[in-house]
Amino acid sequence: MGFINFCCNSFLFLFIHFSYLALLRELLFFGGNDSP
Repeated sequence: MGFINFCCNSFLFLFIHFSYLALLRELLFFGGNDSP
């Protein structure tokens, strides 16, 4: 039970972390690079 809970928490953490990185990368790309 604890192992499954740990896996779920790890998966959720990784999902949020990668989503945040992708969002941050897009914000930096669109905000700091105006030239095509």
